[in-house]
Amino acid sequence: MERLSDDFFMFAPDTPGYGGTFFPPSMATIEYYGQIMHQALAAFGWGNCFVFGHHTGASIAAQMEQMRPGTARKMLLSGPPYLTEEQKARFRAVIQPIVAQEDGAHTIGLWQRLRAKDPGAKLALTQREFVLNMLAGERYHETYHAVFTHDFNAQLAAIACPVLVMAGDADTLRDALEPAYAALQHGEIRYLSGNTYICDQSPETVAGIIREYFV
Repeated sequence: MERLSDDFFMFAPDTPGYGGTFFPPSMATIEYYGQIMHQALAAFGWGNCFVFGHHTGASIAAQMEQMRPGTARKMLLSGPPYLTEEQKARFRAVIQPIVAQEDGAHTIGLWQRLRAKDPGAKLALTQREFVLNMLAGERYHETYHAVFTHDFNAQLAAIACPVLVMAGDADTLRDALEPAYAALQHGEIRYLSGNTYICDQSPETVAGIIREYFV
């Protein structure tokens, strides 16, 4: 966002339950998040815009367009979660609530899982992710499980606006990239070097793709 500040007016709301926001009244769905995001856009008086979504954000982006076609002028999805039922089950088994334990084992387990995503990441990045996940606590898993029950695949195929999908070669959702691209009506695909933290690892590259595509 720092690198694109001279090119676009950018709006990056936190998903409810994360980033210090309010928690949803019950287990959230992607449809719920889509409604919240549309309320946020309406509060600013925006009818449509360029939409960038990363992982869960890609699901929310597809939901927003499904709810109100024309919301997105163009859409750029990083690590689109175009998953099979088998893949969803595998992720679901790993992502569980963060439940406090007397001996602090929950903190060690979370730290180790975050480091395993990118052993070479700067400690400051892992620390940021650790703190944000800990704040979500026992409701940390809810957004992920919302993705697993979301019909992203069907919604992606129905999107009429141009969509570019991309992912790093070590992204946890890398295997979903080609299937997502094949489902698009008006699609482009980009292959990058990096993992789940591609926006942190290669901000110049990601900003360059956004600047080039959102015209």
